[in-house]
Amino acid sequence: MIPTTFDEKLRDQPTDESLLEEALAEEQRKVSSLRLTAEEDPSELNTTRLGRERQRQSEYLRLAGRLEEAREAIDEAISIWEKYGRHRAFFLARLKRAVLTANTDALQDLLDEMDEETAVYEDFLHEALGRVHMLQDEVEEAHLHLLKALEIRRVRGNDRHIEQTKEMLAIVENARSPTSDF
Repeated sequence: MIPTTFDEKLRDQPTDESLLEEALAEEQRKVSSLRLTAEEDPSELNTTRLGRERQRQSEYLRLAGRLEEAREAIDEAISIWEKYGRHRAFFLARLKRAVLTANTDALQDLLDEMDEETAVYEDFLHEALGRVHMLQDEVEEAHLHLLKALEIRRVRGNDRHIEQTKEMLAIVENARSPTSDF
């Protein structure tokens, strides 16, 4: 995992560029190796391993600002999850793509299609909606979705996610405050 912080629009910013570059190089090595393995033996196991690494690679590429490559990687993962009927992985990868492309409609569609199996991601969906709304300068919408994410996370009790959400809310609340000319 690459340590990050948030900017004023709630975009992840890596705190250690060299660690990110190392992770990108390692992911490229893994993807290349897994792609060869999947070509030699296109079993479900080998192909889904490739999908998992492409999904992780997409996250690192996004952090590095290589958005087109990140979209290609997540799209490949999505097609693998769909092919093998991996419902939760398919749902999560589509969530990540919607964040990558800042697509609130796609995120809202995911919220609408959430079922018993994918409800585990409800807090992540609200976080994603909050972050995308913040990118679009829709501060009040961002605030509402992050409050909902925090509410869910408090019930679930994941301290790391609770603190992360509080950090994002502080940024949003700062953006909501009227600026002073003093």
